Amino acid sequence: EIAGGLSYPLYLNHWIGVFVVNFLSKRYFPISHTAFVWAEYVLNLLIALALYLLVDRQIQLRRNNWYSDAIGRWLAITAYVLVSIGIGAGVAFQQLVG
Repeated sequence: EIAGGLSYPLYLNHWIGVFVVNFLSKRYFPISHTAFVWAEYVLNLLIALALYLLVDRQIQLRRNNWYSDAIGRWLAITAYVLVSIGIGAGVAFQQLVG
């Protein structure tokens, strides 16, 4: 469960560890490339684990209380209407200026 749960926060936030390790290693303690790669790997996993436990897991535990089929249908319809409005406005604008 945790390995699967880590995948999305890791995918979204994998850059954080790289920037932190790069910042620290250039300013405070120079490290070898191998140590750099391991440090960013470990830091990225820890960040993803924290985000999973603090955000994603909490949403999973409570989502049935927050959402219903009716809300899901309403949100889907709203999304399609907004996309349609955007496409229509874009086409109208292109014809106006183009």
